Amino acid sequence: MSEIRSQATPARDELVRILAGAVLDNPGGIGTLPQHAAERIIADGWLKPRTVNSATELDALPVNSVVVDASDTPRTKRYGDSHMGAGWTNAGRSPLSSRELADGRPMRVLFTPEDVG
Repeated sequence: MSEIRSQATPARDELVRILAGAVLDNPGGIGTLPQHAAERIIADGWLKPRTVNSATELDALPVNSVVVDASDTPRTKRYGDSHMGAGWTNAGRSPLSSRELADGRPMRVLFTPEDVG
Protein backbone atom coordinates (compact mmCIF):
# COMPACT_ATOMS: atom_id res chain seq x y z
CA MET A 1 0.00 0.00 0.00
CA SER A 2 1.35 3.43 -0.86
CA GLU A 3 2.30 5.82 1.93
CA ILE A 4 -0.15 8.41 0.56
CA ARG A 5 -3.05 5.98 0.66
CA SER A 6 -2.21 4.78 4.15
CA GLN A 7 -2.26 8.38 5.41
CA ALA A 8 -5.59 9.11 3.74
CA THR A 9 -7.33 5.91 4.89
CA PRO A 10 -8.34 5.85 8.56
CA ALA A 11 -6.59 3.03 10.42
CA ARG A 12 -9.90 1.47 11.46
CA ASP A 13 -11.13 1.26 7.86
CA GLU A 14 -7.86 -0.26 6.73
CA LEU A 15 -7.98 -2.91 9.47
CA VAL A 16 -11.60 -3.75 8.59
CA ARG A 17 -10.55 -4.28 4.96
CA ILE A 18 -7.70 -6.60 6.01
CA LEU A 19 -9.91 -8.58 8.39
CA ALA A 20 -12.69 -8.94 5.81
CA GLY A 21 -10.15 -10.31 3.35
CA ALA A 22 -8.90 -12.75 5.99
CA VAL A 23 -12.43 -14.02 6.59
CA LEU A 24 -13.08 -14.47 2.87
CA ASP A 25 -9.88 -16.32 2.03
CA ASN A 26 -9.28 -18.29 5.24
CA PRO A 27 -8.29 -21.78 4.05
CA GLY A 28 -8.54 -23.51 7.44
CA GLY A 29 -12.08 -22.80 8.57
CA ILE A 30 -13.35 -20.94 11.60
CA GLY A 31 -10.88 -22.58 13.99
CA THR A 32 -7.88 -21.03 12.27
CA LEU A 33 -9.41 -17.60 11.61
CA PRO A 34 -7.66 -15.72 14.47
CA GLN A 35 -4.21 -16.95 13.39
CA HIS A 36 -4.95 -16.31 9.72
CA ALA A 37 -6.25 -12.81 10.45
CA ALA A 38 -3.16 -12.00 12.55
CA GLU A 39 -0.88 -13.19 9.73
CA ARG A 40 -2.74 -10.99 7.24
CA ILE A 41 -2.54 -7.95 9.53
CA ILE A 42 1.21 -8.41 10.09
CA ALA A 43 1.83 -9.07 6.38
CA ASP A 44 0.11 -5.77 5.62
CA GLY A 45 2.62 -3.93 7.81
CA TRP A 46 0.81 -3.54 11.13
CA LEU A 47 3.02 -3.83 14.21
CA LYS A 48 2.46 -3.49 17.93
CA PRO A 49 3.93 -0.17 19.03
CA ARG A 50 7.35 -0.53 20.62
CA THR A 51 7.67 0.92 24.08
CA VAL A 52 10.44 1.72 26.53
CA ASN A 53 9.87 2.00 30.27
CA SER A 54 13.10 3.18 31.88
CA ALA A 55 16.15 5.41 31.55
CA THR A 56 18.24 2.30 30.83
CA GLU A 57 16.01 1.38 27.87
CA LEU A 58 16.14 4.98 26.59
CA ASP A 59 19.93 4.97 26.83
CA ALA A 60 20.05 1.75 24.80
CA LEU A 61 18.29 3.37 21.81
CA PRO A 62 20.61 4.70 19.09
CA VAL A 63 21.19 8.40 18.47
CA ASN A 64 18.44 9.94 16.27
CA SER A 65 15.76 7.65 17.72
CA VAL A 66 12.39 9.32 18.33
CA VAL A 67 10.04 8.56 21.22
CA VAL A 68 6.77 10.06 22.39
CA ASP A 69 6.91 10.70 26.10
CA ALA A 70 4.09 10.25 28.63
CA SER A 71 2.77 13.76 27.86
CA ASP A 72 2.60 12.97 24.10
CA THR A 73 5.63 15.14 23.34
CA PRO A 74 8.00 13.80 20.65
CA ARG A 75 11.65 13.65 21.73
CA THR A 76 14.72 12.94 19.60
CA LYS A 77 17.90 11.42 20.99
CA ARG A 78 20.64 13.83 19.89
CA TYR A 79 23.61 12.38 21.74
CA GLY A 80 24.42 9.66 24.16
CA ASP A 81 27.37 7.85 25.57
CA SER A 82 28.28 6.06 28.75
CA HIS A 83 29.80 9.21 30.30
CA MET A 84 27.27 11.93 29.42
CA GLY A 85 24.06 9.92 29.35
CA ALA A 86 21.55 10.63 26.62
CA GLY A 87 20.24 14.01 25.49
CA TRP A 88 16.61 14.01 24.35
CA THR A 89 15.45 17.20 22.61
CA ASN A 90 12.07 18.63 21.80
CA ALA A 91 12.03 21.24 19.03
CA GLY A 92 15.24 22.96 20.04
CA ARG A 93 14.54 23.20 23.78
CA SER A 94 17.16 22.22 26.33
CA PRO A 95 17.77 18.48 26.22
CA LEU A 96 16.59 16.16 28.95
CA SER A 97 18.61 13.21 30.17
CA SER A 98 17.09 9.74 29.95
CA ARG A 99 16.68 9.80 33.72
CA GLU A 100 14.76 13.11 33.55
CA LEU A 101 12.59 11.85 30.70
CA ALA A 102 11.74 8.45 32.16
CA ASP A 103 8.98 8.62 34.74
CA GLY A 104 7.89 4.99 34.94
CA ARG A 105 5.22 5.29 32.26
CA PRO A 106 5.75 3.63 28.88
CA MET A 107 6.96 5.77 26.00
CA ARG A 108 6.25 4.83 22.40
CA VAL A 109 9.23 4.41 20.11
CA LEU A 110 8.32 6.03 16.80
CA PHE A 111 11.60 5.61 14.96
CA THR A 112 15.11 4.23 15.27
CA PRO A 113 17.80 4.63 12.61
CA GLU A 114 17.63 0.86 12.02
CA ASP A 115 14.09 1.41 10.65
CA VAL A 116 15.56 3.07 7.54
CA GLY A 117 16.49 0.94 4.59
